[in-house]
Amino acid sequence: MNTYRQLHLPDMDRWSVDQILAVYELCQTISATLMLHHEQELIDRMMEIDQRCEQRIPNPTLPLPFDDPF
Repeated sequence: MNTYRQLHLPDMDRWSVDQILAVYELCQTISATLMLHHEQELIDRMMEIDQRCEQRIPNPTLPLPFDDPF
């Protein structure tokens, strides 16, 4: 079950602070529960995904915009 389907949410600009807090707390609880029960599998998968992403190493020395005699 890797298919992600967009979840339709009502206009969040109309949510009360209590509704926003309830959703936030629910998401935090779900996240903590998932990590508690599946921590190693989740970390392994996240590391796989991270390693598949293109990693560009920036140039350590950037050219100066002017000619500095010093």
